[in-house]
Amino acid sequence: MLDEHGITPSLVHARHGKTVPGRKRDGTAAQGLQKLHARGVLQASFRPDGEIAALRTLVRDRAALMPHRAPHLLPMPRARKQMTSQLPEVRSASMGATGQAILRAIVGGERDPVKLALFRNPACQSSGEVIATALTGTCKEELLFVLQQALVVFDVSTAQLAVCDAPIER
Repeated sequence: MLDEHGITPSLVHARHGKTVPGRKRDGTAAQGLQKLHARGVLQASFRPDGEIAALRTLVRDRAALMPHRAPHLLPMPRARKQMTSQLPEVRSASMGATGQAILRAIVGGERDPVKLALFRNPACQSSGEVIATALTGTCKEELLFVLQQALVVFDVSTAQLAVCDAPIER
C-alpha cells in the first residue's frame, strides 16, 4: 500500500538496529530506527516488485502442496506387497507410467496378469512376461480399498498442483 502512494518502505532486519550502540526504548524505537536509516546505518532487505512477489507467493504455495501429496504414495507399495504382487521388485518407479496404469487397472477391476502387463509403457525396461509373472497374486478387497483411497487422494493433490501451475505459467 505504501508503494502505491509513492512511499518507498525499507524492510530492515531487527538485528541490524540492535547492534548499534545506544539505548532503545519502545516509545522512541521508531524514531531511533528512522534516524539510523537516514544516516545509512541500516541496510534494507530485498523486497521484490509486485509481479515477482506474486510469483513467489504462488511458488511457495505450490511447494507447500508437495509434502501433502507424498504420504499418499506410501500405502500403494505396501498394499501391492500384501497382495503378493512383486511389481515393486520389477518396477522400481512404481508411480511411473507403467505402475500408474497397472494400479488404476487393478482398482478398476482387472485381475488377469497378462492383460495387466499390456499396460506396460514401451519405455519400461521389464518385459511384459516378467511383469505378468510379478502380478500374479490375490487381490483382497480391503487392500483394493486402500489402493483406491490412496489413488483418489493422490489424484486430488496432483490436480491441485496443476491448478496452482496455471497462474505460475501466466
